[in-house]
Amino acid sequence: MIDRRNCRLVQVSPGIHERQPLSDVETWVESTDGQLYRLDAFANYTVEEELRIGQIPLNDMRGFVNHQSGEIVTRGLNTEILDLETLAEDWEIVASLDKLAVQPILVMARQLCPMRIELSPGDDLRNPQASD
Repeated sequence: MIDRRNCRLVQVSPGIHERQPLSDVETWVESTDGQLYRLDAFANYTVEEELRIGQIPLNDMRGFVNHQSGEIVTRGLNTEILDLETLAEDWEIVASLDKLAVQPILVMARQLCPMRIELSPGDDLRNPQASD
């Protein structure tokens, strides 16, 4: 499923997503008596979105500023390092970007996904080992 998400084959828009296929390839399992059975695996999941607003100090920026409109035209900028762990603590949660008094000049998206777990035949599903 993680590979499908990385290839943008999994719904990532906020909401409830039901019966999402876990694989595009035909999958078969073998029983202990050697019989083959087709396996269709699906997932039900919920995607949540959280918007936060904060400030990142600029180290350098070159370009033009329209002092009447406040618009900035630049080919690039250099910021301080953004620590994603402290962002959750320091930045304010907002309901919508549209409702802000001042619109942000930079909007970034971050997606969190579960850790990847590799299973081999005979592995205990109750105690999986995360892979790097």
